[in-house]
Amino acid sequence: MASFRKSKKDAPPEDPTLLPRAVASSKTTFFGASLPPPEVHAAVPLLHALPPDALRPLLQQLAALLKGHPVARDITDEQFLASQRKMLNKLEGLELATPFDGAKYGALFSGLYSLLRVAVRSKTPGPVLREDLLRMHVPPAAAEALLKVVAAVRPEIEVRSE
Repeated sequence: MASFRKSKKDAPPEDPTLLPRAVASSKTTFFGASLPPPEVHAAVPLLHALPPDALRPLLQQLAALLKGHPVARDITDEQFLASQRKMLNKLEGLELATPFDGAKYGALFSGLYSLLRVAVRSKTPGPVLREDLLRMHVPPAAAEALLKVVAAVRPEIEVRSE
């Protein structure tokens, strides 16, 4: 009798701009901690639409938030939203593969914040983190930028927690 189960060979190829199916279904990253899957699911494909220089200001703001920088900590909601609108306007002015609106920008911001927070706190060594980010289909330039943020933020967080 013939089996109707699909083999792995019959599965469609993975989209290199999305999280791998294994990560998406297990709700974990390769570097060991759980992440809110919808946030990371939304952020990874959006990273493929951004040139590295467009990602830099966002990562600087996220680094300040992770460090607990007084400017980031004492900012009002109105100031935060104005800052987000300013960055979104910069993105809207670029020729991007995926146009950005407030929802996509919010998904990118939330997903990167979650990813960075877990990466900083996991104490996973940089080379392992790089490999894991690439296996999660994060674009190489974005992975390098994320690693720089982790390297800059981690020492300050470790000193505060001692």
